[in-house]
Parts: sequence; C-alpha cells; structure tokens
Amino acid sequence: MPKYLPQKENFIFLLIGLLILLMTNAIAHQFFSGEGKAIIGVASMFLFAGGIWSTRNKRSTCSIGLILAVAFAVVLIIGLIMENDGTRLARILLLLAYVMLATWSAVRQVLFAGKVTMNSIVGSICIYILIGIIWAEFYELLLVLDTNSFKGLNITEWHEASSDLLYYSYISLTTMGFGDITPLSPLAKFLTYLEGILGQFYIAILVSSLVGVRLSHHEKKEC
Repeated sequence: MPKYLPQKENFIFLLIGLLILLMTNAIAHQFFSGEGKAIIGVASMFLFAGGIWSTRNKRSTCSIGLILAVAFAVVLIIGLIMENDGTRLARILLLLAYVMLATWSAVRQVLFAGKVTMNSIVGSICIYILIGIIWAEFYELLLVLDTNSFKGLNITEWHEASSDLLYYSYISLTTMGFGDITPLSPLAKFLTYLEGILGQFYIAILVSSLVGVRLSHHEKKEC
C-alpha cells in the first residue's frame, strides 16, 4: 500500500466539512444576508479542518493545507473589515488552491486504495463534490474579472453570488440545466460545457474503476 494512504476512514472528515460548507452556504444566503460573509467564512474553515485532518498522515500535504488555511483566515478577516476586489480575489485563489490540493490527494487515495472499501466510496463522493466547488470558484473568479459573464446572478454581495455560482456549478456538473442562470461570455460558456463533460466522464470512469478494482481483488483472493 502506498505510504501516502492514511490508515482508517479518513474521508469521512472531509465529507463532513464539505456538507457543512454547502448547507451553511444555502442557509446563510436565505436567512442571514447581512452576516452571510462571516458565516460562509467560518463554514469554509470547517472544510479546511476536515481536509487537513483527512491528510494528517501525509505530512507535506497536511502542512500545505495548514498554510493555506491560515492564509485564508487572514484574508477572510481583512475582507470582513474592508471588502474589495483584491481581498475577494485572494480569497478565491486560496480556496481554489486548497480544494484542488484536496481533490488531488483524494484522487490518489481512491485510485491506489488497492480494494473497494467504504472509505474509497466516501472518497469518490468527496471528489465529485470537490469538482463542483472547484468550478464554482472558477466561475466566481471569472465574475470578478468580468461582471457580465453570467445572466441571472445577484452580484450586490459576493457571498450571494458565491451561493448562486455554487448552485449553478452543480447544475452544470449534473447536466440538469434549469436555465435560471446562463453563461454569456465565451469563457463562461467554455467552463460550463467543460464541467458538464467532466461530470459525465467522472461517473463513467468512477464506476468502471471501482468495478475493475473489485474484480481484481476478488481474483487475487481466489488465487
């Protein structure tokens, strides 16, 4: 077994952090418009905490995650005091870097687990959720650079736009496409159809990979 694989059910902590972030994002958007930035920021720290704890047996990944978490917390506090495009851009990039790190770490663990376990299944769910967050951050980054990239967004407050883009990302990832938010710029359209393609291929590759690992493990047991 590769050395970077944690020993026990490590993905459950990451999954809890992800679910807290998604649920809190929706609740803050609907019921706490004024305090939404602070609430979503705290929920994001749960994601950092869950991911760091999940990779605690891989020192380098854990250390990088911890550095990104501290930097994100500093930028978040500064943004609560004086919000501007600079702090928003820094927050997006730091969260994007961390989520991509967590995704890469999870992909390596799921693909090289050697056998299908409940932990690898939970890990595959985490990867799918992380892909949606990565694309939501891509969309938000695009929105900072060009506010006319999407139609149907409320961009008066960044946390409201963030919640809508998170919703739009998962709608695109699952190819449901309700049409209430639509991409306008060429880059926004490119990212949207690329996410749809990735979502479909991920499900197909995931199922075939898990079945293949399961069959391989079963054949080794018979031998």
